Amino acid sequence: MASSLLRQIFARFQAREPTPVFDLENNPWKAKKKWPPDFSKLSHKQQFVLEKRFRRRAKIVYSCPRYQRFMTFFQWGTIISATAYMVLFMDWKDNDRAFNSIRSWYRNLSKSIWTADERKTGQKEDHTR
Repeated sequence: MASSLLRQIFARFQAREPTPVFDLENNPWKAKKKWPPDFSKLSHKQQFVLEKRFRRRAKIVYSCPRYQRFMTFFQWGTIISATAYMVLFMDWKDNDRAFNSIRSWYRNLSKSIWTADERKTGQKEDHTR
């Protein structure tokens, strides 16, 4: 039984004919229209239709949603960080009056984060004794 099974398997591999080499003259999938068309023989309307079709297809082919999403996030991150730096830390010499209130609020906020508040750190009395 094993020998007949092996004979069938090897017979399948030996019976295959090599695939013919692809040739444009013997192509089984012939194009319906010649490409690229001769634009000198087309009317302006037909040229416009072909250009629109080509642009639409090129936009679909060359669109990279992952890359575009990354670039969008990168651009927004750069804009936000540059604005935050300019508002909070940049030395404007004489023109920093507009941001003084924001800077003082931010400095007080950052100091309160890194320093311990006496009301919050005071140890609670143990009432169980």
